[in-house]
Amino acid sequence: MVTPVVGYATKRPKLIADKVEVVRILEGDIRSLLPAESIHVSEIVVAKTYKLQAPHFIIDNEMVWGATAMMLNEFRMVLNEVMEGED
Repeated sequence: MVTPVVGYATKRPKLIADKVEVVRILEGDIRSLLPAESIHVSEIVVAKTYKLQAPHFIIDNEMVWGATAMMLNEFRMVLNEVMEGED
C-alpha cells in the first residue's frame, strides 16, 4: 500500500532515505511535470521477460514509471486544474 503525501516548505528539507527501502532520492522541478510532453513512452522489460510500452517521467535523469508515474500523473492533472483556475 502506498500513500502519497504532498507538502509545502519555505526552505528545502533535509531528506533522509531509509537504506532498506530507498536506493536514491530523486529531485526534480515540479514545473517540469506540468506539460503533456513531460509524459514519455518507452519499451521496458519487466521481470526480465515481458516487454511493454510504459508511460513514464524522466526525473533527475532516471525513468520513473509504474505506480509512481501514475501517482505523479494524477498530481500533474490536479496541479494543472488548480493553475487553470488561477487565470
